[in-house]
Amino acid sequence: MSKIYNDDTLQLSRYAPFAEGGNRLCYVHPDDRALCIKIVKEGSIAAFRARRSFIRNLRGDAYFDDNVQEYRAYQQAAIRNNAPQIYEHIPKCYGWQNTDMGMGLVLDYYAYEDGSTCINLEAYLHENGLTDDIKAKVDELADFLRTTQILTKNILPHNVVIAADGKLKIIDGLGFSSDFNVIRVSKLARRASIERRVRRMYLRLDWEVSAKNKSWLSTEKDAERP
Repeated sequence: MSKIYNDDTLQLSRYAPFAEGGNRLCYVHPDDRALCIKIVKEGSIAAFRARRSFIRNLRGDAYFDDNVQEYRAYQQAAIRNNAPQIYEHIPKCYGWQNTDMGMGLVLDYYAYEDGSTCINLEAYLHENGLTDDIKAKVDELADFLRTTQILTKNILPHNVVIAADGKLKIIDGLGFSSDFNVIRVSKLARRASIERRVRRMYLRLDWEVSAKNKSWLSTEKDAERP
């Protein structure tokens, strides 16, 4: 852990989170409403370990900590080498914030002028379908991924928001796949990995607006078959 945003201890537990994921809670930073703080849920690391094999449990807690893994993802060369244009489609990461709920990770918070949280792509698709405007925005995001060579996990619609500036922002899911060692040393492998993520992103969007006669897992597996 490095780069402390603020080592004062914020009393964050008095506030309600604006979003909740499987392992983390997201709060608007009480001292700056342009920022958010991600907090790992109490007990989530232990629960994650309980679902993993003995071999994987030999790893330290940092391996199971989503905040630590996200901070590490921000150290990748694509982000360092493409600043500031890299932040057209991802939030800035400012470092760590002490809170009464543990260490939090501070990032940009996307809200509209009235203060409401920006809608995520999943919610938009369910309300409006895959419109021409959104298709164009997704194409722009795909070009961004290819151009910057930023490494991500699968890009899921609930982890992408439509920001006030009209651009799509990936708010979660940066990082490396299990073949990161190969990607790190091979440009060809890195490009292939990014293209695989882009294909899955488009596939997921089509699935979100479909009748969903098959589960996403089955749809994804079928698409990967030769």
